[in-house]
Amino acid sequence: MSDEKQPGTGRLAGGKSPSYQRAVNEPETRASRFTARYMLASDIAYVLSAAELGATPAKVAAGLLKALLPLYDDVSAIDTSMPLGDVVAQREGWVAEKAGRENTAWLHLGRNRGESLRSFLPRMFFRQTLHEAAQANAKLLTNLVARARPVLESISPNYHHLQHSGLTTLGEYLLSWAVVFERYMERFEQIDRRIDKAPPPFGGRKILDDLYRDVSRRLGFSHRAQLRRDAIWVHDQFTEPFFALTLLSVDLARLAQDLRVWMTPEFGFFELADEHAGGSSALPHAKVPFGLQAVIGGSIMASTRLAGEMAAASNLSEGSESIYQSGSLYSLAQDIVAFTRYMGDVIDKGRFNLEELRRKAILDYAGSSEAHDRLVYDFQVPFRTGHRALGALVRSHYLKEPRVDLNQMLEKELGRPFAIDQDEIMDIVLVKRIWPSMFDFPMLHETFADYERRAEAATKSSNGKGVVERAIDALLAEARDWLVKAEV
Repeated sequence: MSDEKQPGTGRLAGGKSPSYQRAVNEPETRASRFTARYMLASDIAYVLSAAELGATPAKVAAGLLKALLPLYDDVSAIDTSMPLGDVVAQREGWVAEKAGRENTAWLHLGRNRGESLRSFLPRMFFRQTLHEAAQANAKLLTNLVARARPVLESISPNYHHLQHSGLTTLGEYLLSWAVVFERYMERFEQIDRRIDKAPPPFGGRKILDDLYRDVSRRLGFSHRAQLRRDAIWVHDQFTEPFFALTLLSVDLARLAQDLRVWMTPEFGFFELADEHAGGSSALPHAKVPFGLQAVIGGSIMASTRLAGEMAAASNLSEGSESIYQSGSLYSLAQDIVAFTRYMGDVIDKGRFNLEELRRKAILDYAGSSEAHDRLVYDFQVPFRTGHRALGALVRSHYLKEPRVDLNQMLEKELGRPFAIDQDEIMDIVLVKRIWPSMFDFPMLHETFADYERRAEAATKSSNGKGVVERAIDALLAEARDWLVKAEV
């Protein structure tokens, strides 16, 4: 960390103090590894557009592009921790080293720091990250549906407050998660439409309007803000995409929590593939769900980071307090994409114990809800009356007390005789038989077919490169072609 004193050429004399660099510059530098590519791409778009409009001399533009294109191509090798400062100041140093100060002086033409840090960079980052999240989510959705296919009718426990609450099937369980994750495809598309907006220029100069129009197009934006404040002073380009990603991480964590519990011998329903688990330094036998715990912990961190972002944004409308800490926001956003990919692999490769699922599905009076429905819908027993009567039957059975006479109990309360087969009712309660109305298998197969189509559509919609990456590819080709034709 340098405390080098610079000559006083502007309003401020000298360099920054070590304490300023550590407190301010170092934290804001942490965002650069996530935004450097987009910063350099926006530079190329500005230089190329300004050169075509005659705002930047062709010779200067050529010098800048000759520096910017190799920097972009080798951006992974750039030390984004140096020089200290935000990426706007950093990349000026990177470019000046290759293009000279005289050319780099033109780099800021028609733009400002806030426009990059609060408009182009977060919107390009989150548009690309949402695309990657959609791809990972589509794969998770596809794997859930694929794993559901052969087990649509495989009996499984259903839980309520971790108590047996009836029967389901493993296929229905997996499809229920497909329902949860399929919704994110639409959420991500909606958010992308809202952050697909580039800023307008300051003032009314036509050349600036033309410059911003061309830059916006080259960076993949199909809309431009009409008001300056709509581009730079709004904050939802940070909060809305990160909210959706955080919500995704919460659902990933809920699934991970289920599977972590299901891995225990007490449940014995699921086993992670070896490649998705860890070992224990103390327990030779252990297969530890470190990955599932990482997903759960990451969700907790994302939730608190979202709360921090919202709190920091509750400030003056032109405030930039949260920008200094944006590195952790970008980092967690990419972590959530990684969590999504991991959980997709977990579902694909993990093993469900169908025999144990079926064996434990019938425990703990799991058929009582169905027996209750039989009393209510087949024998016209009032709901609360049937609830109390079945509770009494279960209690006497559990305590091994003399059996309560169901017909006498109902007749005493309702004043009319009943001829209900009590043995049949208890067989349903104890799941000694699967009552036909416990499952609607035709509906389950119909739902599966629906979500199979949805999974295919999700995969198709997220295939290939995203809008941002496609725009950058086209931009780089344009810039190289311009250099060849300029011959300067």
